[in-house]
Amino acid sequence: ALLGMMTGCAEKLLSVRYRRAGPAGWLGGPMYYIRDGLKSPLLAGWFALACLPATLTGGDMVQSSSIAAALQATFGWDRLAVAAVAVLTGLVMVGGIGRIARVSSGLVPAMALLYLGGGAAVLAARADQIPEAMALIFCSALRPEAAVGGGMGYTLAAALRYGVARGVFTNEPGLGMSAIAHACADVEEPAEQGMWGIFEVF
Repeated sequence: ALLGMMTGCAEKLLSVRYRRAGPAGWLGGPMYYIRDGLKSPLLAGWFALACLPATLTGGDMVQSSSIAAALQATFGWDRLAVAAVAVLTGLVMVGGIGRIARVSSGLVPAMALLYLGGGAAVLAARADQIPEAMALIFCSALRPEAAVGGGMGYTLAAALRYGVARGVFTNEPGLGMSAIAHACADVEEPAEQGMWGIFEVF
């Protein structure tokens, strides 16, 4: 999460710093700050081309499959029912960056409230078990077995790999996709949007 906050801040800040005015609003993202900041149009072009398969596979297919699996496991819904989500997403995307920004500005606060509210509800429902859980965490962390396990390189590598993978799929720090949307923000100072990049990961 700390690594994600740093990369999220940097990419959002750079995205606003190197954005350009377009016919329908601001245009920005890694392809702009790579081209104008690093002075590397070839690398910027490769990034723009890499966005296509990354969006279709990593963004659309993996996340649609995750939604389908969660709805099936929780409610017993047919996995094809998620096709409706894909159609709604497509309708939003067809409207361009303006429609994406409008829909996101409504969904993101609702999503954050639902996530934080759900977490608070779970903690409230199990409030009597919180002290025991905290004691278990601290006792387990200070046992000799934990020190031996923590010293193994494989454990650290596996934890880092799964942590980064989960972080990338939840808030995309370092991928650059969300920085394209952040470039459209109505801010005067790039660092202001960088702070939102930190908060997004937090």
